Amino acid sequence: MKKSAKVFTNEQKIRLKKTAERVKALKDDFLMSYDELAHYLGISESTIRNYAKQRSLMREEVAKIFEKKTNVHIWQYWTGETDCISWEEYRAVQSIDELKALSEIEKEEQKKREQYKSLFSLCGFQYIDLSLIPEYEFDPEIPGQHRITATETGITATLSDSELQTLIDRLRSTIQVECFIKSKQA
Repeated sequence: MKKSAKVFTNEQKIRLKKTAERVKALKDDFLMSYDELAHYLGISESTIRNYAKQRSLMREEVAKIFEKKTNVHIWQYWTGETDCISWEEYRAVQSIDELKALSEIEKEEQKKREQYKSLFSLCGFQYIDLSLIPEYEFDPEIPGQHRITATETGITATLSDSELQTLIDRLRSTIQVECFIKSKQA
């Protein structure tokens, strides 16, 4: 009876390919056969061949053996999870990824602030996000993070996040009702 082939996800296939390339390169660098490399690492030749032929994912325990016996001191390199060859490089890449994620969050927040400005401007108010102004950021005297000023009267209100959201919901529903009435009149 024939064994069915393992099914791998796309991410796993990428990891398999990286591991295979790295195992083959290590074998070539050490000028060894698969049997000699397996003996040097203390694992079976079939295990090495399975990695080289992309038949199985490398487990953490095996990757740590590769890590100890080579100059690549990060086991995730051998499993194909990273392209970094040192912990310092790995941490730097992780930091860059975290910065990119933060940048995306900041872009979304900026988009939201622009929407607030447009909405309030349409209704005759000016919106300012006080958290962007350093001297207001940690001032306990200010109850909220948002300042709304009536354009005609100059009256200002400082709102918390929840108060701002309530006001925005009301404005949006009011604008939708007005648009509905205007469309019916036309």
